Amino acid sequence: MFKEDPDPSLPGVEISGWITRRELQWLHDQAKNMKSVVDIGSMAGRSTVAIASACPGTEIGRAHV
Repeated sequence: MFKEDPDPSLPGVEISGWITRRELQWLHDQAKNMKSVVDIGSMAGRSTVAIASACPGTEIGRAHV
């Protein structure tokens, strides 16, 4: 399911958070095939960055806190 060694340049790894590097890699890989995604309840944005950076047609948006 997960790659053995997640890409060290994976977006989001520099942000602290609970999600593991392997989980980040999985989210990033899955997002490449999605038309749109919604990330609700992110703590510091670690998963959001990994997902958004992989989505086709990524647009810069605003985080509302």
